[in-house]
Amino acid sequence: VDEGESSDERVGALELSLHSIGERWRAICEWAEVRPPDLCRSRASQLDGLAELCAQTTEVFNTLCEWLKQREHELLGLKSAHHLEEPEQVAEQVRKLQRAEAALEAEHGSFVRLSQLSCELVARLEKGNGAAANEVRRRLDTVTQRWDNLVARIEEHSRT
Repeated sequence: VDEGESSDERVGALELSLHSIGERWRAICEWAEVRPPDLCRSRASQLDGLAELCAQTTEVFNTLCEWLKQREHELLGLKSAHHLEEPEQVAEQVRKLQRAEAALEAEHGSFVRLSQLSCELVARLEKGNGAAANEVRRRLDTVTQRWDNLVARIEEHSRT
């Protein structure tokens, strides 16, 4: 076996590899030159502010969930009208219902804000990350159901 021949073969194979790499690199450079710069800026603008939007949405979501938890806990003490025997019990229940209703009205802006942020976040995530968009929808649906349940419980106890 002649070492010179195998060395020449190796050099030839290496030259072919380098030529192939050079051709691929040339194609990449041509592609980058003809690619509209707006396309790159467009992708960057899609990501611009996304982290802040996620953080805002999460903050409003967590705050509203904690607020809902407190209101749900407060309403646990409500009784149906036929279980209220003393006028003081009726008066206390009416005060609790009035406070709960006022709290709902006061916090409605946060609920609307969460809805707006969530819709904006879903719109931004929809194309690139459908699973994350669905998670935002699911979280908003959960808060909406809890909100609606509070409203229903207040209305139910107010009628009786």
